[in-house]
Amino acid sequence: MFNPWIILAAIFVFVGFGLIEYDKGYAKATAENEAKIAIANEHSRDTEEKLANALSDNENQLKKVQKNADKKIKKLKSSISDGSLRLSIPVIAQGCVQAPASASSASGDSGQVRAELDKSTAQDLVSITADGDAAIRKHAACVDAYNQVREQINANR
Repeated sequence: MFNPWIILAAIFVFVGFGLIEYDKGYAKATAENEAKIAIANEHSRDTEEKLANALSDNENQLKKVQKNADKKIKKLKSSISDGSLRLSIPVIAQGCVQAPASASSASGDSGQVRAELDKSTAQDLVSITADGDAAIRKHAACVDAYNQVREQINANR
């Protein structure tokens, strides 16, 4: 018969060998996972940097467009305040004697009755439209940035 101490020693040797191999395999798997994570992190950093640059470019472009629009608005308001530009709206004349349809008007329009806006109202109207245009430009820039980020992220999948 076999000596029980020899059998017990053999079991400890096999168990010890198995534990050592398990530990080596675990260490190897951990190192491989860390390498994969490092590669994924580097890829994420590159993507993040590209997206940040693209968003910065979009922001700079929006600022440039907004600056040009502000210049045009200032010029328009200046023209209104110095009287070189007058804003008017068509009105329906009630109770007034109108010129015959065959008579030509001095301004060259088709004889339509118009009411000129005072300078303050014209300035306010220009300000309202400028605010609306600025909001539309910001919204469009936001949508463009979103689409650009979405395309970039989907391309990296």
